[in-house]
Amino acid sequence: MVNISNIRPGLGADIVVATDFSNDLIEVRGSIIYDVVDKQIIMANTVPPFDKSNIGRRVKVTYLLKEPTGPLRYGFDGRIVDIIEDYELASLKTVSAFVVERMNNPSRSNVRMFVRVGPREDSRMCFSIEGKK
Repeated sequence: MVNISNIRPGLGADIVVATDFSNDLIEVRGSIIYDVVDKQIIMANTVPPFDKSNIGRRVKVTYLLKEPTGPLRYGFDGRIVDIIEDYELASLKTVSAFVVERMNNPSRSNVRMFVRVGPREDSRMCFSIEGKK
């Protein structure tokens, strides 16, 4: 199990809003975590923004953590429970935010529609872009 304390203010997150496997589409919106209170995570509203009609909507919140082997993506299922139009930051600036309630513990996650495949070392393939290998 992943340490939940890694979910903290300032951490960037990708919100998986919709997945359509039949058309190879995934809708992902970027956000930043503002605050964490127990199972509720207050996050910067997205573009396009969530509004009150999205309360109750299930989403997947994913984020990258630096591990000794390199960056790894983790995520958890959540439900939007509130929209805060005037969330006050430490700088006293007010912003639009939404609140996600975590429904399970974080685990390794992936937002790719397809598997990333690289050439084998013995393949003799060579890639170049504008003459650079």
